[in-house]
Amino acid sequence: MQLSGHILRHAATDVVLEADRPRTISEIEAGLHLRGFEVAPPARKRLADALRRASTIGRLTHQARGVYGPGTIRHGTRRRWRGRLHWLARFGYQHPSASMQDGVRWAQEHDRWH
Repeated sequence: MQLSGHILRHAATDVVLEADRPRTISEIEAGLHLRGFEVAPPARKRLADALRRASTIGRLTHQARGVYGPGTIRHGTRRRWRGRLHWLARFGYQHPSASMQDGVRWAQEHDRWH
């Protein structure tokens, strides 16, 4: 599944936070690939933009060119992201539950998972 936008930012941030050490863009991209995600082209540029935004809000720290380290994030926020990412990796944008179909359809139309 190809990621972009804020979902990419959440997934990339989670890869860095899970490592608990600074990681390069290549390592982050490999971590996303291991989780079953791909970055929509142009991959490195899109990933760098997402990481820049995450470092601006303080969730990551910009260590050097192309290197990002863990910042601060609330536990509940990270747990919510991980649940969504697990759900996306497993089901994509489709969910087998009929009761969730309206919420999924709205999220697809608005590209929001908050």
